[in-house]
Amino acid sequence: MKETLLLTGTIKPNNNGIQRSTVLSNDKYFDPEYRLGEYFSTIQYYINTQLFDKIIFCENSNYHFNNWALLEQLAYDKGVQLELLQFYGDEISIKKYGYAYGEAEIFDYAFKNSQLLQQTTSWYKVTGRYIIKNIDQIINYHQKWSITTFFYKGWGLAQFGVTTAFFKTTQAFYEEHLYKKAVKYIKDTNTRFLESVFYLLLKDCLLNQRTSGKTKIVPIYHFFSGKKAKIEVYKARLGLLGFGPIASILESIRVAIGYKI
Repeated sequence: MKETLLLTGTIKPNNNGIQRSTVLSNDKYFDPEYRLGEYFSTIQYYINTQLFDKIIFCENSNYHFNNWALLEQLAYDKGVQLELLQFYGDEISIKKYGYAYGEAEIFDYAFKNSQLLQQTTSWYKVTGRYIIKNIDQIINYHQKWSITTFFYKGWGLAQFGVTTAFFKTTQAFYEEHLYKKAVKYIKDTNTRFLESVFYLLLKDCLLNQRTSGKTKIVPIYHFFSGKKAKIEVYKARLGLLGFGPIASILESIRVAIGYKI
């Protein structure tokens, strides 16, 4: 049985809404054509896996995807339905609340507007420039698992966050627990890391193994990290840190102290 995949992204980021890091040696990270090439390669990769019969790419800068027709032809040849969703994200709120708001806004937009998502009961989500090298193992394993919603969650400090770069959910679960709720929570609490927001919204659900749980296989990512703004290979081993940058760990500490988890 083939799956549905939602990929998210921002082709042309608002430079004024992103804090530039000292690790940036040039403006390549902000170059929309460079980013477009990264998204093109990632979408191409997932089409070629032939693990998905529906792939949606949703992005919030409404930048012209000039090579989309090439991906449509590839998808057609592979028997994959492909959908492009683009809109203008709320730049004022993204600048105020950070990337977490923008990403949560993309999730909600896709959930509400994607025709392909409406045709399925469950879907995988992957950040648009992340290639999961062992996606086939994850899918094959979890198709035999009764739980249809799962997230990757580490231990230690990482237990206070769940990865938003990769997860699987059902339409019903997303609507009940996350739709519009993540955006509202970010505004209400000014929590700037979506990993922490998802954890706080889902921590009770993750304890109820009948409805949701933690993935049994550690995802292996190859990605261009927007948060670190440099190309790297990140292999999550032994479940140590399932959701990326050190900033998320610091946010976890803040959440743990501030919200007394």
